[in-house]
Order: sequence, then C-alpha cells, then structure tokens
Amino acid sequence: MFCNSPQPPRKYILGRFLLLRLKLLCKNPRTIRKPGQQRARPCRGVLSCVALLPSGYTEGMMIFLELSFAFSLGGWAYVGIELLWRRRTHWSMFLTGGLCFTLLYALATLTSLPMLVQCALGALIITAVEFIVGCVVNLGLGWNVWDYSHNRFNLMGQICPAFTVLWFTLSWPAILLAKIIHLVISLAVKS
Repeated sequence: MFCNSPQPPRKYILGRFLLLRLKLLCKNPRTIRKPGQQRARPCRGVLSCVALLPSGYTEGMMIFLELSFAFSLGGWAYVGIELLWRRRTHWSMFLTGGLCFTLLYALATLTSLPMLVQCALGALIITAVEFIVGCVVNLGLGWNVWDYSHNRFNLMGQICPAFTVLWFTLSWPAILLAKIIHLVISLAVKS
C-alpha cells in the first residue's frame, strides 16, 4: 500500500525519514502485516503495548507511533533538564525538545556514522533548532524564554558555544537511548 503511494516533498527532514523507513519496510515483505493478520506470539518486551495493537494497523501507523513516542519522550526530557537547570520552563521547550529528539532519533537510526560524529552532528542539530526557535519565540514574539546575551561568543543572545558543548555531551546518551528504543520497537514489531 505504501510502496506505490506518491512521494512526499523531499525538503522536509521528517518526510525524508518517513520515506526511507517506508522504503526499507517495503523491501522486506515479511515485515508488512496484512489487515486481519494476527501475531504468532505476543511481545514480552519493554514496549509490549505494540503487540496489543489491533491487527489492522499498518507499518505507516507503527512509524507514526514510533516517532510520536520519540517526540513526547524528547519533549518531556528537555522540560526536565530545564527544570533541573533553571528551575523553570516554558511550553515551547516541550516542542523544541520533541523536535530535537526526533531529529536525533532519525540520525541514530538512519546513519551508521561513528558515535563521536553523531554526537557532533547532534550538537549542531540541537543548536540549530535552538537558534531557530529562539529567533521565533524570543526575538519575534518577544516571550524572552531564554537569553544567552551574557555568555561569551553568543549569537543574537539565542545560542552560544558553551551550550553547544553541553548538547554534544547530552547527545551521547540521547543517541544511545534512540538506538535502544528503535531496537526494542523493531523486535516488538517483528515478533
């Protein structure tokens, strides 16, 4: 069903991620369940709720659920880090964290780069998202969620090298977590 559908615009990173996942799934016909097909045995893994999904769920829906889980996990983790670091947060940080972790999830699951390169790319991705969100939220809308103008070498008060180093450090466990989540979901879907 998804193999012959029209391709989404390639300018969106998330669209590319979904397209690549669908192409990989379409290459192996055993990974595509037909409506009404039952699982051979229930999954007993961490995400055993995957085995409880109705049999009519398609692989596209599974990918959507996988990315939704990654988005919400990243959003709550980012909010938690902010609460520990600054003792306050803003609802836009949930969206920012969700987007960052979803992009890290795509980086971790679609590439086979060395871990240090993935962490460096992760730090650049998070810094870029932080800059874009900062320009919209802080400069455009005037909400003043954060301000790095007191830090050295800041760019418009939205990003600075010190936090890029922090994002590099935090990318390591985030990428490992993304790989573990992807492995668990893949095993749960195949069982």
